[in-house]
Amino acid sequence: MHRLLVSLLLVGICSWLDAQNQFIVKFNSSEPVPGTQNIVPEYLWQTISKSKRLYKLITSHSLEEVRAIPGVLHAYPDALLEKRETVPDDPQFADQPSLEKIESSKAWDYTTGGTNALGDKIVIAVIDEGFDISHIDFQGNLWANPGEIPNDGIDNDQNGFTDDYYGVNLQSKNDQHNAKQHGTSVAGIIGAKGNNAIGIAGINWNTQLMLISIPNLTISDLFIGYEYVLDQRRKYNLSNGQEGAYVVAFNQSLGVTGRTPDEFPDWCPYFDEMLDAGILFINATTNSEWDVDTQYDMPASCPSQGLITVTNTNLADMRVTSGYGQTTIDLAAPGDGSYSLGINNEYRDFTGTSAASPHVTGVVGLLFSYPCTEFAQYLKSNPKEGAIIIRDYLLGGVDIVPSLAEETVTGGRLNALNPMRTIQEEWCTEVLGDELGIRQVFLNQNDRTLRIDLVRKDAEPLEYLICNTLGQVMYHEKLTNPVQNVIFLDHLPGNITYGNVYFICLRQGKTIVATKLIYL
Repeated sequence: MHRLLVSLLLVGICSWLDAQNQFIVKFNSSEPVPGTQNIVPEYLWQTISKSKRLYKLITSHSLEEVRAIPGVLHAYPDALLEKRETVPDDPQFADQPSLEKIESSKAWDYTTGGTNALGDKIVIAVIDEGFDISHIDFQGNLWANPGEIPNDGIDNDQNGFTDDYYGVNLQSKNDQHNAKQHGTSVAGIIGAKGNNAIGIAGINWNTQLMLISIPNLTISDLFIGYEYVLDQRRKYNLSNGQEGAYVVAFNQSLGVTGRTPDEFPDWCPYFDEMLDAGILFINATTNSEWDVDTQYDMPASCPSQGLITVTNTNLADMRVTSGYGQTTIDLAAPGDGSYSLGINNEYRDFTGTSAASPHVTGVVGLLFSYPCTEFAQYLKSNPKEGAIIIRDYLLGGVDIVPSLAEETVTGGRLNALNPMRTIQEEWCTEVLGDELGIRQVFLNQNDRTLRIDLVRKDAEPLEYLICNTLGQVMYHEKLTNPVQNVIFLDHLPGNITYGNVYFICLRQGKTIVATKLIYL
């Protein structure tokens, strides 16, 4: 009987919500807002941002009646978002040709993602309707909220969400994500675990995916997700990395075709805020044959330097049914020809601008992990300026495609290698010395992380080993990146234990150097 009553109650609530109007409402600074006094009690308010005085409203009243509420600066109808995926009829791909198209394998000679030269963990945010976080190819690559204790039923970091440890589901207000194909595939292109002898590789073999689920796919929930990510990056900036997350890129393969910035006055300013914090926002344009310059698309029509807009091409560099615009769409990426994660530990073909956008997002994250100390320090110390530099390198490094000249700002398709070379030339040329040497070794015993600063004799590959006092090799890896002058292990192997002395050895050709690692 109790379960029946609960079921009837839930059905009643859902029916009531379906019958209501939903609006996004902003109050001016001089009037009370919901929560400070009982403004029109039959209205159901949900906070988007207290500081912006921005709210979601569910009510049976009309838009005109809502706009007549004292203190309302503006109000407009909430809207549903489109998932920007097209369903392919192609046979299954046995590999990932889209990654070869953008020269990912050559970019991986510089970095495979995960951390920068300072040891900061690179975080990439993804917002979608849901994710299968149990997928085996996500393991080790999911961001964990450092301010939250999992499954204790407490909002430890007091951000309005309880147990948001592996990201957040904005409907359940915890980290219990619904397993959805679209979001799982988007996130898989960016950061499926690489070099683990399982499944596929994401553009970032190692990274931290901050997953934001919005099951209702509404713009108001989208804004709440924006606030969540901004809060984490601002905490990181203010605490010099002691709190929050080093979010550098934010992917959204969602939008609303044919709508304008004037219809959603609170939308575009978010991308300027993200740029100020050091986040580049990457958005998939519509999957319709659509001139965004004249017919509009949201948020692709937003005029923000912090927004990078992406259209879809195939493996022959031809644009496939998707939005275009010489002033609004920045570049193309090979969405067609993509292969990614599916739910239930499966894999699947994935296409459309929804697949194109995460290619760009993944490369942005990869660029932030470039292993050069001077470059990493500049990006961290100058969040906005650093993000703009990454944007410029990315857009300046496209492969020019004549057919895209009048359809995108850059006239080109994403390339992962070219921006790497530009960073090398402009920032990281001074990595060679007269002799191979180890400059410094930093061991964090609490986090079990190890950083080695080195000088290379030449650009040839080198090996680094960690040995115990008996000469037994405890760890061994080959370094092929020709410019890397920092080695960072984000977690020491289990056989390297407290209370012992080890030796770090570098070998390049016939030259070998060593130094002690005292773990006491």
